[in-house]
Amino acid sequence: VLEILSSGKCFGAIVSALFEKDIPPAFLNNCLVVPDTDLAHRYAAKHFRDVSSAKVVAIGGSAGKTSTKEFLSELCQSTFNCIVTEGSQNGDQGIPKTLEELSAEVDLAIIEVGIDSPGDMKRHMEIVSPDLGVLTSIGEEHLEFLKNVETVYREETQLFDATVARGGKCFAPEADQYLKNYQSELLVLNKTNLIDFSMHLDLELFPLVAQQNLSLAIAVAFELGVSEPAIREALENIRPVEGRGRIVKLNSAQTLILDHYNSNPASLRASFDTVKQRLHMKTVPLYLFLGDMLELGDGSLNFHKELLLEAQKLKPEKVILVGTEFSKAAMEFPSSNIEVFSNVTEAANGIEHMTEWPGLYLFKGSRGIELEKLIHAFGVFDT
Repeated sequence: VLEILSSGKCFGAIVSALFEKDIPPAFLNNCLVVPDTDLAHRYAAKHFRDVSSAKVVAIGGSAGKTSTKEFLSELCQSTFNCIVTEGSQNGDQGIPKTLEELSAEVDLAIIEVGIDSPGDMKRHMEIVSPDLGVLTSIGEEHLEFLKNVETVYREETQLFDATVARGGKCFAPEADQYLKNYQSELLVLNKTNLIDFSMHLDLELFPLVAQQNLSLAIAVAFELGVSEPAIREALENIRPVEGRGRIVKLNSAQTLILDHYNSNPASLRASFDTVKQRLHMKTVPLYLFLGDMLELGDGSLNFHKELLLEAQKLKPEKVILVGTEFSKAAMEFPSSNIEVFSNVTEAANGIEHMTEWPGLYLFKGSRGIELEKLIHAFGVFDT
């Protein structure tokens, strides 16, 4: 802090009272000393939000938040001066950080909102106060604290509650079995329909869940006032977000589905749906690279068993499992087409012989498993 203040590039700092004694008197007038810097961070963000005239869109859900946020940002950039959550900084630090970028020049803020525990969404909504709300899906997420899908629904839909309280519309995919039950006249259930825009999109590069998220983003963009010509122009260059459903055709015989950034039971099932769709279009050998789904609490092993059973129903040539949970689940499914590795380093050494086999490859796992290291073996590095 002292180095920054001394540089002349910063004229003030919020400093914990624990370190007040370390601040030389010459700099104290430039410091706001507080007992809790995290709380001060939130208060500052709330002030920026309260005095801003920008429209605020909040995007939550069990899966697909980042993709939907990035799609909406692309659709709105030519119409609004936007600020957008960077990456997946959607928690206690990232949300205030984004709101503090609000200024008189900003027209639109697109805020991604993530939750891990009960009470998180209520706390986030106190500073976000959304004008429009989007929930992408409800499914099993962070169950070590949220425990079950019913709790996930109750916590996530507090984003809708906060939006409705401001008189704003709420958007959800019509296909979500939980969100369609939310009771409000301000709820818009969006049907995935990209046929009207297909001339601007290579839909073969978009998995089903990415198409659903893009359709949601288009609906919200229209509600914000983005013109149809502006949306069509943006769609010319729009692509799935790296690691979140991107489809790569290495050659005429090999296609990779790169959905390895994160995983939970709901998003893995969505990836399986994409696999089914592509196998329906063209029958090819299937190879599944599945990393553990983390943060599922006491039911983790049962979820991994259930999803492994669903994986085998796809009739893959090979199933490569990475991680301790899938390793334990595989013990109850002895099969010649399953190979188990405790970590990605072992797996990378064990799959070198597979990298030129023709077929459809799905990569899906939680971020901590680092499945991108397997994808590198196929010569794909921008993952």
